[in-house]
Amino acid sequence: MSCQKNNSYITNCYIRGPIGPTGPQGIPGPMPSFKINSTKTGEPGTEASVSNIGSDGNILLDFVIPSGMPGPEGKMGPTGPKGEQGIPGVAGKDGKPGLPGPMVSLKIGTVTKGLAGTEPIVTITEEDD
Repeated sequence: MSCQKNNSYITNCYIRGPIGPTGPQGIPGPMPSFKINSTKTGEPGTEASVSNIGSDGNILLDFVIPSGMPGPEGKMGPTGPKGEQGIPGVAGKDGKPGLPGPMVSLKIGTVTKGLAGTEPIVTITEEDD
């Protein structure tokens, strides 16, 4: 015999008999649909998570998968092919004036007058050192 109490009063008593045979199997329920809504990358060291933002029969999943910790730096690869010439840069500032060059002395040879309105022709015969 088994009894239930409410505070200090007995409310129900019953005698339990033997367990009966298993009933027939029920009909299958509807097949749910599964879809992936999003997959995002979480911060390194965080837990992966999956959330159903849909319903029991229409499952819509959001995944968050943490990125791994950075690995060691790899070996340097081979040099790639030479790239195309880039566009010219901005011109730099003018430099300081140079030192004066050596003095040159010229000796004029002949001067030939040209026609009116033209320049004369001048020849140099030698340079002095």
